[in-house]
Amino acid sequence: MLAFGDRFIALVFAIGVLVSGVLAVLTTGAQAGPYEDALSRFSADSFDQTIATVIDLVMDKATSQAAEQVQAEDERTAVPMAINSATQAATETARETAREREGRSA
Repeated sequence: MLAFGDRFIALVFAIGVLVSGVLAVLTTGAQAGPYEDALSRFSADSFDQTIATVIDLVMDKATSQAAEQVQAEDERTAVPMAINSATQAATETARETAREREGRSA
């Protein structure tokens, strides 16, 4: 009787795994991958339209990457420039203070 109980538990477990797998497949909709998307775009137009579309896509991507690089360069140079400006202001203030002290002591 113990063997029957073990087999019954294994059967229930197998059915549960099967049902959960079927539910997982049914709940995720069929989605086309990037290859299928690209293929549908390329086959829908004439060759010239396809080339124009590819050029537009590449230029959009290049433009966004260039903008990101310019922004990153600005962020890298902004901190040293701020430090340099603060250092120059502090140096000028120190010089003015030293001149004032020299003028008072003379």
